[in-house]
Amino acid sequence: MTNSSVGFPQFYQIQQILDRFLAVSAVVLNNFLSRFGAKKAVTIISDQTAEMTAELSRILNQGITLINAEGYYHQEKRPMIYVICTDKQVAEIVPVISSIDPKAFVVIDNVRSVKGTAISKLL
Repeated sequence: MTNSSVGFPQFYQIQQILDRFLAVSAVVLNNFLSRFGAKKAVTIISDQTAEMTAELSRILNQGITLINAEGYYHQEKRPMIYVICTDKQVAEIVPVISSIDPKAFVVIDNVRSVKGTAISKLL
């Protein structure tokens, strides 16, 4: 046996321990962020905008933004719903969105920073 083959199993074990540590750290960090400040931006394009915004406003009890949008391909103008919410709220509203308009186009983004006068209501 050479010296280089003796060190390989030890290195492999250290690498496995580090990999597990990083995986656990990522899970803990994600849980921490979701509980203490991480937000989501939800963008919805739907043919049922009025019904959708009324129901979302009722559930979330917060402001919802409507943005005038125009599709490039069909040149159709329609409002786009934009709302900032928590992970828990996303879990509540996604089924509602699907029940109102199964064909709705929904994008959910992670938000790194939010600032505004009414944002404290989200916390």
